[in-house]
Amino acid sequence: MRRNYVVRLPPLKAQGRGTDLPEAVGSPLQAMLVCALFLAVMCLRLAIQQRQTGGLRLEDDAYYYTVVAQHIATTGISTFDGQTLTNGYHPLWLLLLVAQDVLFGSSAAVTITIEVLLTTVGLWFFLQSFRTVSLLFYVAFAAAYTVLAWPMVARGMEVSLFLFFLGLFTRVSVEHLDGKERTLALSALAILAIGARLDAAVFILPTLIVVLGSVRRVLLSMTLVSIAGALYVGINLWLFGLPFPVSGAVKSLGGLQLNRALLQQMGAYWHGAGTVRSTLSFLNSFVGRPILFFVLVGASMFVTRPGWKSQLFCLGFLVGFALFEVKLVAFSSWVVWPWYAFPAVIGLAALFHLLDDVMATTMIRLPPRWDAVVAGMLALGLVGLEVRKGVTELPLSFEAINLEAIARFGTTFAGDRVAMGDRAGSFAGHYAGPLTQLEGLVNDRAYFEALQNHADIRRLLCARGVRYFLAYQRDLGAYDKISVPVLRPTLTDFPGPVLTFQPSDEIGRVFDLAKYDNRTNGDEGDNYLYAWRLTGCAQGH
Repeated sequence: MRRNYVVRLPPLKAQGRGTDLPEAVGSPLQAMLVCALFLAVMCLRLAIQQRQTGGLRLEDDAYYYTVVAQHIATTGISTFDGQTLTNGYHPLWLLLLVAQDVLFGSSAAVTITIEVLLTTVGLWFFLQSFRTVSLLFYVAFAAAYTVLAWPMVARGMEVSLFLFFLGLFTRVSVEHLDGKERTLALSALAILAIGARLDAAVFILPTLIVVLGSVRRVLLSMTLVSIAGALYVGINLWLFGLPFPVSGAVKSLGGLQLNRALLQQMGAYWHGAGTVRSTLSFLNSFVGRPILFFVLVGASMFVTRPGWKSQLFCLGFLVGFALFEVKLVAFSSWVVWPWYAFPAVIGLAALFHLLDDVMATTMIRLPPRWDAVVAGMLALGLVGLEVRKGVTELPLSFEAINLEAIARFGTTFAGDRVAMGDRAGSFAGHYAGPLTQLEGLVNDRAYFEALQNHADIRRLLCARGVRYFLAYQRDLGAYDKISVPVLRPTLTDFPGPVLTFQPSDEIGRVFDLAKYDNRTNGDEGDNYLYAWRLTGCAQGH
């Protein structure tokens, strides 16, 4: 006897809005199988990475979290450099890492394990938000989820925690639309999702408003969210003197502007290759994927119908993406990194909910045998794709060169304070002494204001006890004098301060093109890590 793989229940009234929506009914067993597949693929990629690189590698920026978390766990002070208070982080991920330090220690393997589990449970919540009961449907969503999530998770960053809350927020949103009162739960989940990734507020809040539907529910929910937001802002002003993370303030240096650095980053995909190939490469990049989903979701709005849950999810994504891009293009002076592609997962969920609504309306289905066969083929294809990527796409890490620098210069530094800009995270994570992060991403308000006002940065560094300066450069050869920007021009349009050094200031340089050559990924080729003494400090500094 043939079973239907799309279940459609009698329609329920959606929160009194006069629209008919079938209730979501997922398949726990099939969802468990697909989550196990996702978990296996993630572990396979990590095993390949560990075998080829000799260990599990975190993003360099992840150490901005881990170092602060270690300070909080041991001293109770939110500091990166051991000298200044900082709030340069998304709060919930930092709190989770503090808990990890207290309970299990600051192991990268433990951090990555937590990330993989959070991302897997997030996938479970997404799958349980669909009413379509089809192994092929589940595997298709999980395959796309895997491709989008991998560059952002298992790296020590906050995206995995956000995906966990996003999946749960989506699941509870569907329950609310099915007629179950979930206003308070959705409000709490919105707060948690934003706490995991602050700029996700532009996606979460519009979706929350359209899902809740009535003015009374929206007012109640927004009141709760506003109270949480006010507490967060108040605590930050009280402790750090800034209402929001200093990292966000630094990335907004220059105020309202056209972010040429970001536009150049996007335009680089069309240099030196054919138009079609370049366009495909861009759309498959972490910069292009959110834009691709914005186009697809925008087009899907012509297909959705009143009363479909997908119409609300699509609308929330479109409004959020418009606000997100305005922030990046007009109120930021920096490029973006792979974890800024998290909106692509939100767009993916919206598109699959549209497909879910279409299938429920048309009763489209495959015979169970064919459904399982095609799902199995897709699963094998996903495994093959991820194995090929794992072998060919090795993560570029600065950690190996930073470790060599610590081994070579450690005796000279003797635990004194070092200053370093970009790629300072892993150095700080392994160096026995304190490190001042020159970009200001995990510094304090005074340092941010010094950058903003183009103050004499050497004087400030001398006053803070900096003795040595590290910077990645191209091969300088035999130079007479070198001026090093504190903020790398390839990362930001904002003209930061410059430090000038003589050859007599140089302690040495570390490079190993066999281990680290960023020209292989289209970067600028600054493969040499130079160390200089910070001279010119007044007596007594």
